Amino acid sequence: MANIDLRQRPDANCLYVLDDANGGSHAIGITAMTTFDKREQGFEAKFIHDEELRFKATARCNKMLGSWVAVQLGLTGDAATAYANELVTVNLEGQNSDDTLHKVSKDLASKGISDQQIARRMDEFLHIALAQIEAGN
Repeated sequence: MANIDLRQRPDANCLYVLDDANGGSHAIGITAMTTFDKREQGFEAKFIHDEELRFKATARCNKMLGSWVAVQLGLTGDAATAYANELVTVNLEGQNSDDTLHKVSKDLASKGISDQQIARRMDEFLHIALAQIEAGN
């Protein structure tokens, strides 16, 4: 009785049987991908890429925002780093940009910095973060 090894050839979309006894191979079934399957895989890959990009950009944006807010609050050293890291960590726990804006607005209320100014900074930092990521930094 021959040992049979099922493998998918990397250069083709069909499954082959490799028969050790005879050293030959033959196709047992064609699993050709349809155009729809390829498009679906493409969309899934793009979705994953976009989500990773959004995650990285948001984390960088919040880190920059946190550093800026720390300066506005007069925080330095470890306290400034802790504040910036807190904005990143809190966002990872499910907050969105509106929640981040609300938190920062509340923290900066005594400094007279408006929500619009903070939102502009957030947009600016998001654009910087995206440019850094696209540049490979």
